Amino acid sequence: MLQEKNLIKGDQFHFNYGKDDENFVLEDRAKRGLPVIDHNVDSDTGFLVEIGRFYDGSGSHSIPIRLHIPKKQYNLDRVSNC
Repeated sequence: MLQEKNLIKGDQFHFNYGKDDENFVLEDRAKRGLPVIDHNVDSDTGFLVEIGRFYDGSGSHSIPIRLHIPKKQYNLDRVSNC
């Protein structure tokens, strides 16, 4: 889980972190705390995605937890509107 000190902006559904000089990290609040089981590159956007898994009555589900968005291509306002 990312450190709170890197938090740039948060809203009702997401947290935005400034992980490093190259990427913003957009984290879904509802999925926070799920263990990361895989890292993939999203075929539509080209973003690095951290995948987590949760279990419910119908089995297990793999879902994206965090998106790593390049700062060179996107500014904070655009990331906040994702």
